[in-house]
Amino acid sequence: TMNNLKAQIRDVSADTIAIGIGHSPSIQISRQNMGAMTADDLTQGSTVSANCRPHHIRIERHAPADSGDRTWISGTVRSSEFLGEFTRYVIQTQSQVVTADHPHRAGQPVWPEGSVVAVGIDIQQIRIMEASHD
Repeated sequence: TMNNLKAQIRDVSADTIAIGIGHSPSIQISRQNMGAMTADDLTQGSTVSANCRPHHIRIERHAPADSGDRTWISGTVRSSEFLGEFTRYVIQTQSQVVTADHPHRAGQPVWPEGSVVAVGIDIQQIRIMEASHD
């Protein structure tokens, strides 16, 4: 399972690109995380796919104040499925759906359907690829 999130290139430099996922602040992504994309593919304003696996996403009630390793977007839990060692959540953000695998740990909340949550995506785990044209 992979999250394929539509993102917009906001800025391009020699070593990084800045992308935005929805209304999130700009995220700096190393060109090493670009897959097979070339410099010609990376133009300001173009749409790309920001890919990350569900286990690289954290769910909290509110985004932490100091969260430099993650970008946070808000969403609403649409569904959940118990899968043994984790629960898989499907979360509707303002413009797209995110799948998150939340491990079972003592003291951590279970998010019922309809819960408004903050979705934290690990910036180091985002891989940029050409956007699908569906």
